Amino acid sequence: EKKFGRRYWIYFSKAFVKMYQEDYASAAELFESSYELKPHWASLYNASLAYLGEERFEQAERALERAELSLLEEEGEYLRERAKILLKRVELAIHRNQREQAEDLLLRIRELDPDNIRATILRSLLSD
Repeated sequence: EKKFGRRYWIYFSKAFVKMYQEDYASAAELFESSYELKPHWASLYNASLAYLGEERFEQAERALERAELSLLEEEGEYLRERAKILLKRVELAIHRNQREQAEDLLLRIRELDPDNIRATILRSLLSD
């Protein structure tokens, strides 16, 4: 462990290798294991991406919700990070034809990061 770092970091790093190899199930498991050892929102955010790679949309949504809660428990405001999580939830809601949820999430993003260009683009796409 001393040679490669702490176990949570080893899991986190291996998960990215699995993502690159398109082994999304293993990547999600490794990101979740990393989070269990050292809770950090980025592990759950990346687990959601792995779940999306497998088209496991409900698990992706739960991981994103947990990532946001984890971020809220950390010191500081982390407004852009919260907006990043919410943006991924918007994309997931759009993919699942949940327009109302997407619009609600976009309103939350506007409060956190009013100049977020991706949110602005998604808002304009939904208004068409």
